[in-house]
Amino acid sequence: MGETAMVAGPSASPSFLDSLAGFLNELADTRPLGVAVSGGGDSLSLLLALNHLVPAQRLFVLTVDHGLRPDSTSEARTVAVLCASRAIPHETLAWSGPKPATRLQARARQARYELLAEAAGRLGLCGVVTAHTRDDQAETLWMRQARTTDHLSTGLAGIPPATLYDGRLWVMRPLLDIPRRAVRDWLSDQGVKPMEDPGNADLRFERVRVRRDLAANPAPVGLHDAKAAQDRRQALAAACAGVIADRTRRDGQGTIHFRHAGVAAAPALAVLVRLVDLVGGRARPLDRHGKDLLRGLLETGVRRTATVGRVLIDVRDGAMRLSRENRALPRVLLAPGATTDWDGRFRIANRSLEPIAVSAGPGPGRRPELLCVERTGEAAEHARSQQPPEATVSALCGAASRILPVFEYECAVETARLAEAPQFPPCPWRRSAKVVRF
Repeated sequence: MGETAMVAGPSASPSFLDSLAGFLNELADTRPLGVAVSGGGDSLSLLLALNHLVPAQRLFVLTVDHGLRPDSTSEARTVAVLCASRAIPHETLAWSGPKPATRLQARARQARYELLAEAAGRLGLCGVVTAHTRDDQAETLWMRQARTTDHLSTGLAGIPPATLYDGRLWVMRPLLDIPRRAVRDWLSDQGVKPMEDPGNADLRFERVRVRRDLAANPAPVGLHDAKAAQDRRQALAAACAGVIADRTRRDGQGTIHFRHAGVAAAPALAVLVRLVDLVGGRARPLDRHGKDLLRGLLETGVRRTATVGRVLIDVRDGAMRLSRENRALPRVLLAPGATTDWDGRFRIANRSLEPIAVSAGPGPGRRPELLCVERTGEAAEHARSQQPPEATVSALCGAASRILPVFEYECAVETARLAEAPQFPPCPWRRSAKVVRF
């Protein structure tokens, strides 16, 4: 944040404020910093502590109103009033429309990040900080450990200190090494009473049950070592970046060529999983069966072909060719001004004043990998004699274009180069790639 200056304030936990001051001094971007504030104790404490450390105009508070409870609108208004009293810019972002009947928490989280990303771009923010604490990390690790028997799973690295959402919003979590009690004690010292979400006591939610169990047993036997998992994940991502840079290429038809012979087993498999994700464009990651199949392809010494994750893989002479299989390729109608992610592989924006159709195959407006963009309806009758409709097409990088943990950034940069996709913006928190100790 540039000229960050400590402002004298009430007595506080030095570790809490010192940690935030260190975070601010490590920001390479001088634009205003977004702060996600729900009105709960953790986010209110984060906001008020930041307000002690930087001028109010260097912050911009964003409150997401999910509309899931009768009191949510009044709670957002309370945050707005607090911000107004301190001259801190504030905006409430409403999740409108019908709410899903299943996976409500996951869908609400997705909607929250979409709203934050749109607002951050519109307001010119360098990123958004959230108030995830060491306790949130413990809960996440406990839940993930319960779902896997693989103690080497990269998922057990826990919550990253920073995550890039949709290739455009860096969400940063500077409190991951601070206990929730220290954060709440600081707020109590300020004489501020937080609002409490009733959902935090609803035992229908897994995280609430885990929080209760951890409160009763704060040091459960077998809790995974997040630091070791984070170290492994960073090291593997760095190795993958080198392999992608040295041993992969993309030809004019969009086929990816991977020389896997001589690459160590772990990075070879990790790179192949990423390439299948890139070429196949599926929203769901490969399951264990799919990864076992890829492992078998790497180990074979004979020519063979296989289809995994919508990707046709041809193995021969220590190398692989990966291309999107020719089935289930969608045809999408796109209204003027609309944007869509076609087949999970390309982001297409209709810049014209007429509807367009996007499909696979040659035709007017031919695009990479035989992506066809053409007029529809009456305008299509004259398409052959006219210029292709105005549209922008950019490649996506699989899961990295949706959610990119900072651990994976180096690998994502090389994947974007390979795919000829827009490059991912660097994280403004210069030291966010450091391993957060649990």
